[in-house]
Amino acid sequence: IAIDSAVGRGTRIALRVPLTLTITPALTVMAGGQVFALPRSFVEEVIAPQAEGTRFTRLGDALLAEVRERPLPVLDLAALLLHAPRDRAGRCGNLVVVRLAGGVRYLLAVDAILDHEDLVVKPVAPSVMATGLYVGATLNDSGSPMLLLDVNGLARLGGIALDIQEPAPLAGEGAALEAASEPALVFTASNGARRALPLALAERV
Repeated sequence: IAIDSAVGRGTRIALRVPLTLTITPALTVMAGGQVFALPRSFVEEVIAPQAEGTRFTRLGDALLAEVRERPLPVLDLAALLLHAPRDRAGRCGNLVVVRLAGGVRYLLAVDAILDHEDLVVKPVAPSVMATGLYVGATLNDSGSPMLLLDVNGLARLGGIALDIQEPAPLAGEGAALEAASEPALVFTASNGARRALPLALAERV
């Protein structure tokens, strides 16, 4: 912060933000008494569990919810991160429909939806990143730290398969598939696995 003040003329305050900071549109939620942030680009919609057409089915330890005749797995955020499972009926405050880049969808059960915010996100400690559950940290309005969740990491922790198997191409489709290829950013994940991200989705490295 640089302050330039002159008597009788006024004061100029210049704020320089480091390039390591990014602003991310996010949905803030509460689970188990703690506040978390979800990247809004992955949030498809928010529904109430009592909404018409929503039915719950429990298969063993897994909970499924049928939303408008579409069955989706339910991940309880409090149970995943804070080890605070809900009752067997699976009651919760709200359901967030999360849509991953590969088209996989699941429901994230939270206690409450708080707000839509544009958050200034900073990197977190390597030990926190190594969990695969968080992509950054920020401060809420009260000055308390808040973690930005990795929706892919939550899906892996909840046992949701992220790899979509594409059908084998039919004869004569090779040229069409080759023409449909797109540039990608290839990187090594924290677990050592090689991954690729469509270049159109990468804003900055």
